[in-house]
Amino acid sequence: MKIVFVLACFVCVATAYDISSADFCEDSRGNLGCLPGQVMVIRDAIYGRESAEPCEGGNNVNTICSANGVKEYVTNKCQGKQRCYLESSNGLFGDPCQHVSKYLHVEFWCQAV
Repeated sequence: MKIVFVLACFVCVATAYDISSADFCEDSRGNLGCLPGQVMVIRDAIYGRESAEPCEGGNNVNTICSANGVKEYVTNKCQGKQRCYLESSNGLFGDPCQHVSKYLHVEFWCQAV
């Protein structure tokens, strides 16, 4: 009796996209966008503070906080569009950490349509 082992090798090819990011300081607004013929795919979005660097000022030392539902909001507003306009404010996202300057951080890539 012969036992035959079959080894199947599958190769996954991933398409690499350049991840872009944008920071909008609290109480500011601005545009995200891709080149013509491309649309945005949202990777992540937070409103709050994850590090001291963006939007310095206020009481930012050792503060990590983020509002709920931000990625879903940004995805609904921007996903599949060439451009979108975003606002960064407590009025829109709530105040996840009082007396701390916050920012909206969005990570996305542009995909050809």
